[in-house]
Amino acid sequence: MTYSFTVRESDKEKAKARVAAEFDIVVGQHEAHVQDRAQAQAAVFSFIDALEEDLNHDVFVNVSGHVTWRGDFKPSETPLIGINIMITASLTNRE
Repeated sequence: MTYSFTVRESDKEKAKARVAAEFDIVVGQHEAHVQDRAQAQAAVFSFIDALEEDLNHDVFVNVSGHVTWRGDFKPSETPLIGINIMITASLTNRE
């Protein structure tokens, strides 16, 4: 199951709130991501936290990832055999 989303907000806390909301949507659409959500969200938050605090620029975040497993998927029972996440976090000029 794969996912991808982009967030652009005026500050880091708003960006983290939007990322959490996007992960709610991901888990709602693809139950398999209940198993990697906490780790993926923590990784994205750590990238956002590493950015300079700059109120003159927006925080831009792009996240994509996927999980794989063997056989039929049963939530919280099926072990994952692969997890991937790609994160971009940057400050960008306001439009």
